[in-house]
Amino acid sequence: MSKLSYILSYIPQPNKDKCQKLYKSNQIAFDNVPGSLSKHQAWTGGYIDHLFEMMKIAEKLYKALSYERHLHFYLEDIAIVIFLHDLDKVWKYEKVNKQKVPIMRTSQERKQFTLKKIEEFEFDLTSEQLNAIMYIEGEGEDYNPDFRVMGKLGAFCHCCDTLSARLWFDYPKAEEKGAWSRI
Repeated sequence: MSKLSYILSYIPQPNKDKCQKLYKSNQIAFDNVPGSLSKHQAWTGGYIDHLFEMMKIAEKLYKALSYERHLHFYLEDIAIVIFLHDLDKVWKYEKVNKQKVPIMRTSQERKQFTLKKIEEFEFDLTSEQLNAIMYIEGEGEDYNPDFRVMGKLGAFCHCCDTLSARLWFDYPKAEEKGAWSRI
């Protein structure tokens, strides 16, 4: 099973077909873009490695936290957020994808681009899933001291993203290949 197929195995219909359509229409870019240009999974194909690692972290974290308290979301919610959260990168990194796209310098521009793709491919998302996609990198300028902006699903996915991008930013090193297969 491919890394992307593994993530998609958690996503129910009709969103699973929409993910596959989105992937197939941009397969070369999906398969080749890095996770970032310098900070995490910054190699050819690192984008998919980042998503896969987030999903594996999510499985472990979900199991551990569910043991302590009830979580109000499921792995299928987490998987769709993981698949869509960095979608702008598929188009953003011009050295891989030469399509004309708007310049995305700010977090807000990246989020707006992602929302347009979600709309274009007609994803059926809950408000909690959309909130998680919008705030997976934190509340940023939307922070409000009087109420929570990021929902529980967003907080969980933020942890998975942070662990992959900041703790294991250089995974998979050659000597660690196959580490997830032990899980």
